[in-house]
Amino acid sequence: MAEMLVTSVTEQLLVKLASQELWSMRIGLSRDWNGEFESLNAKISRINGLLRDAEKKHLRSPSSIENWISKLKGVIYSANDLLDDIYTEASRRQLGTGRENANEVLLFLSLPNRLVFYFKMVHKMKKIRNIMDEIQKDGAELGLQCLEEPAETGRSEENVSAMASKWTESEENSDEIVFGRNDDKHAITNFLLDSNYGDNLSIISICGIGGIGKSTLAQLVFRDEQVQTHFELKLWVSLSDIAFDAKLIVERILESITGERHKNIKMDTLIVFLHKNINEKRYLIVLDDVREVDDEKWLKLKDLLLGGARGSKILITTRSKRVARITRDRVHELSGLSEEDSWSLLNHIASKPGKPVNFELEVLGKQIALNCQGVPLAIKPVGTVLYFKDTVDEWKQVCNNELAKVDKEKGITHTLKLNYDYLPSHLKNCFAYCVLFPKDHKFDVEMLIYLWMGQGFINSSDPDECLEDVGLKYFMDLLWRSFFQEVKWDELGNIKSCKMNNLMGDLATSVAGIGNKVINTDAENVDEKIYHMSLGFHFDSTWQIPVRLFRARQLRTFLLPSQEVWLSNEGRWKIPDLFSNFRHLHVFDLHNSGIEKVPTSIHKMKYLRYLDVSKNDRIKSLPNSITRLKYLQVLKLSDCDELRELPKDLRKLVNLRHLDCERCWNLMHMPYGFGQLTSLQMLTWFAVSKDSSVFNRIGGMNELNGLNLRGRIEIRNLKFVKNISEFEAANLREKQRLQSLSLCWNRDDDDSVDGDYDEKSLQSLQPHQNLKKLKVCDYGGMRFPDWLSSLTKLVDIWLQDCKKCDHLPQLGQIPSLKYLGIQGFTNLEYVDHEGDNFGVRGKGSTFFPSLKELYLLDCLILKGWAKNRDDLGLHFTSLSKLEIRNCPQLTSMPPFSELDEKLLLENCSLEPLQQKIKMMIKAVPSSSSSSSSMLGHHLFKLKVLWIVSIEDMEAFPEELLQNLSSLKELHLMDCPRLASLPLEMCRLPLRELDIRGCAQMKERYGTRKCSDWPIISHIPNIRIDGQKVQWAGSYLLDHSASPLSKLRTMTWLPNLTCLQELHIVHCPNLKSLPRGMLHLTSLKVLDISQCPHLKEICANKESVDWLNIAHIPNIQIDGEKIQ
Repeated sequence: MAEMLVTSVTEQLLVKLASQELWSMRIGLSRDWNGEFESLNAKISRINGLLRDAEKKHLRSPSSIENWISKLKGVIYSANDLLDDIYTEASRRQLGTGRENANEVLLFLSLPNRLVFYFKMVHKMKKIRNIMDEIQKDGAELGLQCLEEPAETGRSEENVSAMASKWTESEENSDEIVFGRNDDKHAITNFLLDSNYGDNLSIISICGIGGIGKSTLAQLVFRDEQVQTHFELKLWVSLSDIAFDAKLIVERILESITGERHKNIKMDTLIVFLHKNINEKRYLIVLDDVREVDDEKWLKLKDLLLGGARGSKILITTRSKRVARITRDRVHELSGLSEEDSWSLLNHIASKPGKPVNFELEVLGKQIALNCQGVPLAIKPVGTVLYFKDTVDEWKQVCNNELAKVDKEKGITHTLKLNYDYLPSHLKNCFAYCVLFPKDHKFDVEMLIYLWMGQGFINSSDPDECLEDVGLKYFMDLLWRSFFQEVKWDELGNIKSCKMNNLMGDLATSVAGIGNKVINTDAENVDEKIYHMSLGFHFDSTWQIPVRLFRARQLRTFLLPSQEVWLSNEGRWKIPDLFSNFRHLHVFDLHNSGIEKVPTSIHKMKYLRYLDVSKNDRIKSLPNSITRLKYLQVLKLSDCDELRELPKDLRKLVNLRHLDCERCWNLMHMPYGFGQLTSLQMLTWFAVSKDSSVFNRIGGMNELNGLNLRGRIEIRNLKFVKNISEFEAANLREKQRLQSLSLCWNRDDDDSVDGDYDEKSLQSLQPHQNLKKLKVCDYGGMRFPDWLSSLTKLVDIWLQDCKKCDHLPQLGQIPSLKYLGIQGFTNLEYVDHEGDNFGVRGKGSTFFPSLKELYLLDCLILKGWAKNRDDLGLHFTSLSKLEIRNCPQLTSMPPFSELDEKLLLENCSLEPLQQKIKMMIKAVPSSSSSSSSMLGHHLFKLKVLWIVSIEDMEAFPEELLQNLSSLKELHLMDCPRLASLPLEMCRLPLRELDIRGCAQMKERYGTRKCSDWPIISHIPNIRIDGQKVQWAGSYLLDHSASPLSKLRTMTWLPNLTCLQELHIVHCPNLKSLPRGMLHLTSLKVLDISQCPHLKEICANKESVDWLNIAHIPNIQIDGEKIQ
């Protein structure tokens, strides 16, 4: 297919030719100069029109059109570089008017040098125009005509905005946009939850054509709550980009478990790591997108995975029926959606909010949906095309388009091409550029937008519109059209990452053409026609760059999307001189490459827009020659631990928009004149120096004054700021696009602190009302300024090591606050010191209405929430996660009725929790339910409970466990006096019990002979000091000495939905089993001994009670097998 990346370059050329800077250079110059400008402008305009026609005619004559575009690309790129050279000279002319830069450019601006430059440029323009004349003639012979840019009907800003809003709402309820898969999900989920199917390991394959929704269905199943609680270990492993090889797959599995890569490790060692992580655990591994495999390779991998606990499963998605047959156990053939579900999906995407389609459009829409053969990946992009079309004729045109009809034999790639064809040219370029990334790559959306900017794909006719915002609109448009998927957000609501469906990746390959390649280790597929390149592998210091790479002299992109963490034993890698020959690079990525310095010759890459040298921890400085890169927009230096300073002339990078120095811990100052970088949009790190002054050429806080920053920034070493006016000079209050602000004083323990000065300082650092995230560290004041509680858009607040502070600001009514952390406040006695309930006054006031996570850490004298103890009328209505660590004196907390995710108590008293329970019970009217049900009302959603280092806890509080009906994990650590667990433990639906550093508990429960073992024997995963208990999950009641011998009812038994064996021994008072036994579908063994009442009713197959246990395959009473 045609190489579409050239289209954006021609449009960019037209923008440059019309720029004020270039027009200013034409004044007073020769006719040749002005004439060549006008001729070049006209020629490029006509070429652009021919490109539009070439795009339309490409399907009829793909080879000839592609050859024509390939010839055109080289000269278009040369023209772009030429205009960059002229633009640079124009900028130097403007710089020459400033006193500071006058000497620097005086020589260049002398008349002889100017004339030489102009004549040289005129010669190049003539040469380029002549080549374009020849290419234009060739285009005419191909029948190409100059077409005007089509109007994009229906694609108004309002439509695009509504489209993005509709997509976001759908994604937040992602399960709702999956149509027609409930039966499939139910069938696969039932198989996975059946622990008695087959042996220890069984396999199910979802098989179907590309785009049918195999991975989507697997994700639905994988995220299912029952599945999540049933399996101890859940792993998603994508195989779309690798061959089926046992070693590669084991590496991927280990990476999924540990989060770390396991490259260059021998197979024997990998197997040891694998078995250490999966043996004796019930696991679910999803192998997504398995392409081809033979019996021998499959059996080799399966043998390696046999160490899991009974009920372990592998779920495979594959297009190949052969793969499905080889895996043998069970195959789930996934067919297309029904006609009704197909139309529902299409209508969901194609209809505008509040404007349902009319009857005529519905009839056409149902036919279009039928043409898509029930394939969701075909329906979705067609739906996005229809979203921008409002008339019956437009819908008929789509309905009659052959590309909108799925051929199950040929697949749907040609159908996806329909969605691509309807894209405007700038979006085609952005999509095609993604071919440089491997399959299943997780795109950093911010990085992707900057890469698009670096290639000139993002432009705006509005000079006040930020290019980053335009790029985000481009991305959202592509996202809505299904070119991207699996989007992840950060806590502030920004899109952080996404992936691309493999079929969309194939489409990108087909439309990007031969000039854009992912190369292998020996670069055998490199030639002079390559303009955009990425390495498809991780390299270390032993890799020698092949000389044939030198062929790509016009290279404009060099990316390392597969480069992993550079290990210390991988040595150093020196940037070869070869790279200095790539003088046309716009994007140069060297992150994680093991380099220890950037060569001074970097300035030869004068067209560079994007430079990434992040995560190279040997780099100590950058050469000052880097400041000659006049077009540089992005400079990424994050995680360069040893970086000590930035180039002294950094201010000369007048086009710099993004400077990322995050976690450059040794960067102690910013260069003087930094504030002249008025194009700067993102600055993640600003270090204040104690020696900042014009004489030392070190910048101070005033450098931030005129910068219109966005995103996030951390300002460090505020302890060095000498007067309040410097804080005010930062002008943070006017930075309305700043989302996240960290203010760090970075004090040492022996630093003196002036609390009054710090309070005035922080008052002067008031940010704009739009701020969403605030972190304050090492602040020395006793109080916080009032402005903190007035930031109504705050989502995240973290206050750390403010050791003198004894008053916290009023935060309780900030409507959007979701995350609050208070750490290291060694002088704080009460969170609400004023007794006004943290800013909540009067009836009807809301107390932290949106707070989801609360952290109280290392507050050694913190006694309670409210000083006046009047917190009974307050409660956290949205809190799902609470961590209290090292707060030994804390005795009072408001209730947390919705707590569901996690409760952690470490090195603190249980008193606040117990006291709060008692207070809740006292507050219950006499007509209300019992104390235990009241407790359940407040803690019944909790899933994970950690009790750590509670040294005075001798017995587990029974009231704490009475009705924790959702508790899945219980972690008990370093509680030396804790000796036993209460009887109520057997009622909990626990999947995991982890006991560590509890000597008495280990002695009591470390053996199966323990009389209390029945209390925890139903829990499938029990670990004591890191060792898995082998017999966990097999018995419930099995010892006559147990206190359960007095048991009369077992109403809680149906909660143990994963129970496989039930042994009831010597329970003479137990007269019946609960009706809910029917729901214990995993129960395979029922053994009753010395229980006369149960024997009487359970041995009679004619009784009503028999129906309650008839589904159990193995029933034994007093040694006699009944079934």
